[in-house]
Amino acid sequence: LHPITAKARGVTPPKSYTFQLLGLSAPLLASAAVASGWQPLPVAGSGVELAHAVLPFALWSIDVRLLRWLNPHVSWSEESVSLPANYAAEHGDSPVGAVLACVGVVAFEVYVQQLLAAPLTLGGCPVLGSASLIALTAGLLNHALANGLLNGLLCAEFYWTVSLMFGLSNSVLPVGIYHHLMYSMPTFVTRYQLAVDEAPSPAAHTLLLHATLAAWHCAAFAAVARLAPPAMPLLAPLDGPSVPAGAAAWAGLACVGLFGFAAASIASDYARGEEAA
Repeated sequence: LHPITAKARGVTPPKSYTFQLLGLSAPLLASAAVASGWQPLPVAGSGVELAHAVLPFALWSIDVRLLRWLNPHVSWSEESVSLPANYAAEHGDSPVGAVLACVGVVAFEVYVQQLLAAPLTLGGCPVLGSASLIALTAGLLNHALANGLLNGLLCAEFYWTVSLMFGLSNSVLPVGIYHHLMYSMPTFVTRYQLAVDEAPSPAAHTLLLHATLAAWHCAAFAAVARLAPPAMPLLAPLDGPSVPAGAAAWAGLACVGLFGFAAASIASDYARGEEAA
């Protein structure tokens, strides 16, 4: 059971040490690749990139209202589709935790987009093709095996969306922001989960909801691509390894320390639990 789903159902999520360590392995690998000179950091630091960073906020606001409209069989408060209310409910007591969570998902998306998706596109695979492969592997198969079919269907659409979003800008910043916002919506998720659980066929209902989102996102991104140029060119892997040099490499090295410490803490917690048992 995914921790977000458990929380929405009012269930205390299990410790899930393996799930947490696997989740940390991706940003740790991405950070190490950037720090050691094997991969670039796909962040432009430009005005065009900041313009692309507005897209996740607009997409979140439209998506939650579309899902509310598609699920009239449950009641929805205005707070449930309000980004400030959801974000405060998730992070209001811990602004430092919110920043660290955002850094974590940005690094995770460096792994997914720069290490996995970008080589496919650079190798000649169309963006729709690479997005579909990422949706199938990182989304459907990975999450369905770990958390069940419903979560797999939801995450297939999510990874489809973030991969297409990356293709618009070639920057990981908008993608990381969108990923962070999707982890910051507890009030909405509680109503969404109720809507799915009360449907005659939760699996079919989830499939229809997220197929609708996937189609809408594809159309929206096609329109955005005609209006806004990419924030930066698609970056190829580097020739590393090399001694850390430059802001990107040092940022990667700092993230290696951050995620390495988090992984060590989880492993230590697990070892203490085993000893107590």
